[in-house]
Amino acid sequence: MSTLATGERGGSRRWHERLARVGSWFSVSNGSRGWEAVATNVKPLARTTGATPVLRWALAGLGVALLLAAGCRTVSDEHRPAAIARFYLETDAPHGVPVVLPRSGVQIVIGAKPVFTEYDLTHVEVAEVELGRCLRFQLTGEAARDLRRMMHVYPGRRLVLLLNGDPLGARRIDAALSDRAILVFVELPDEELPRWTEQLQRTTAQLRRSAKPL
Repeated sequence: MSTLATGERGGSRRWHERLARVGSWFSVSNGSRGWEAVATNVKPLARTTGATPVLRWALAGLGVALLLAAGCRTVSDEHRPAAIARFYLETDAPHGVPVVLPRSGVQIVIGAKPVFTEYDLTHVEVAEVELGRCLRFQLTGEAARDLRRMMHVYPGRRLVLLLNGDPLGARRIDAALSDRAILVFVELPDEELPRWTEQLQRTTAQLRRSAKPL
């Protein structure tokens, strides 16, 4: 017989012997009233009509915690950006990310990181040009300098606009591109442009209010 089987049998025998000793203790010490004696020695809890002081303090603490959680949730909702606009540069690198514009079906491979983010924008508005309505993104001074460098280094490549993570427009880098603003035809219905402009402006205002002075 294996050692494991012998150990299991020995352990089982010791367990039954322990149960026998416990049973004999109840039968010898308390007679036939073994479990009844144990039950009668247990004092019942006093019945109370109201919450104990400890329970009242616990409930009060729970209420305060719920109020604080609700307050934090309200503050976070108020400071959550309404809409996020980011620009990505077209790339021919093997690690690029392919995106597809929703209406035209044009596929463009972009870099993994944005070249302009919501922090680089100072104003967003709907602009009317010869070809129709578009969105005009005004850049900060530092972002405008970066755009000028891109015009010299990456002429002909496209800047792809993502709104809340969705690719919705592209603008080619050429001589007609202003060095202080980016005009993009967004592949959305014209009636939706004012709503997007309002949300993007709200995000810009929130970021400017929360910006700390240097």
